[in-house]
Amino acid sequence: MGAKVLIHFCHSLNGRQEAMPRPLTGRIQSRVLTDGSVAFDVKIRNDLYTLGRAPEWSEKRAQRFLEATLLPAAKLRQEWWELIPERRTYDDSPEVGFKQACEEWVAWRKTRSQNTRTIEAAERPVVKHLLPFFAYTDPGRSRERLLSELGEEQVQTFIERKREERATLTDLADKLSEATDDELRDFDKLAASETTDLDPEELVLLRRYGQQGGRYKLSDPAGHGRISLSSRGLAEQEIDRCLGVLSAVVERANRRHGLHVPDPTLDLRLRGNGPEHNWLHPDHLEALAKAARTLDTPTGRYDHNGREAAVWVLGLCGPRVSELSGFTWGDLSPSGLSVRASKTRAGERVIQVPTIARDALARHRERLGEPDNDTPIWPTAEGGRRDRHNVRARLLAPVIEEARGLLKSGGVTEPLPIRVTPHTFRRTAATYWYWLGRDERATMHEIGHKSSRLTLEVYAQARPRDQRQRDMLAAWFAGVEM
Repeated sequence: MGAKVLIHFCHSLNGRQEAMPRPLTGRIQSRVLTDGSVAFDVKIRNDLYTLGRAPEWSEKRAQRFLEATLLPAAKLRQEWWELIPERRTYDDSPEVGFKQACEEWVAWRKTRSQNTRTIEAAERPVVKHLLPFFAYTDPGRSRERLLSELGEEQVQTFIERKREERATLTDLADKLSEATDDELRDFDKLAASETTDLDPEELVLLRRYGQQGGRYKLSDPAGHGRISLSSRGLAEQEIDRCLGVLSAVVERANRRHGLHVPDPTLDLRLRGNGPEHNWLHPDHLEALAKAARTLDTPTGRYDHNGREAAVWVLGLCGPRVSELSGFTWGDLSPSGLSVRASKTRAGERVIQVPTIARDALARHRERLGEPDNDTPIWPTAEGGRRDRHNVRARLLAPVIEEARGLLKSGGVTEPLPIRVTPHTFRRTAATYWYWLGRDERATMHEIGHKSSRLTLEVYAQARPRDQRQRDMLAAWFAGVEM
């Protein structure tokens, strides 16, 4: 349907064959709209524009127009999209509401993943932030906003409102800290309290972000316990994530309905430095393993934990926390640990296990009394499967606390990161593989990613100059193919 991409090669002075810059090409795409008509789009580089609909346009005409008019202009770096004839106005052109566009995007997003948490993370910006602000044109909610009515002015107001909410929620948290225990257990008493003196805007936010007992919404009849805030508002990065979802909603509606609604977030995205991806130096991982070994030594009630084995598997193999908690002894074989249930297809894999981790697993299995293959490797005290919260709180938290003391008493200049999570270990494993020169595709497969770009950009850190640390890694990864 589109022009074929040819890869040209040239020979460098050293005799190696190197790829030349890819020639500029374009592609014609057709799609069926909701009313049954066919629309034709043209894509050059990352720019996508609609040419028109059948019968005015056909695939043959669109391809000829691309090759004869648009590509020559694009090669001269001209604004080729200005050459597209003005699109005919159709009497049956759909007027899509913002609410409808959001619902269609959420429904489409659900088809892209089977992981519940991934779907919830995609829905949350729409349900909690975008729909309450953009769905209606007036506070009384008497008229739904059309997607074509969405502009930069409304988006700028959204950004300012979210920043105001963040400041208000900070003040609200301070006021809640001054309330009595009796007031925190009754919303009406809290609202009428002279101590907290909540204004109408704070009450609106308390109803939206308030919770009881750390788990119940204020509107839940079964709710009980102290009232607290489930959120302190959106940080700049989270506001930008909402804008990214809004841009995706508009793009999806344009493609589905043949619209030309411009992206209202284009010049308003909040570009920050991004999150800090912490990881563990080899000295850190060694201290964590030593701390875990100390905690594993007492016999009796805590024999089931196997903290040292968990530290080595997390830090050198890099499974997700949900994968770690799901491992059974039947998943451990001479080839490695088999991940049978993962949030993506790429995550279903066999992870190589270094000798030092195998030895720790063997000691852990012996302490458990040689359990059968269906038993979780890291069971709870009752023999069941741990969840991610249990792994963090019961398995890792005591190890991290113990390791901080060991590093401090040992005079290590670089302390543990302030926040150490199971994902910190996952980043650490990918970083070590990168340091040892493992092939990008092998690293991508081992970590369970679809793309090696994500593995390298997010996980891999700069190589160490310390030969001692490189020697430590070489010893740890004995028994693993690189």
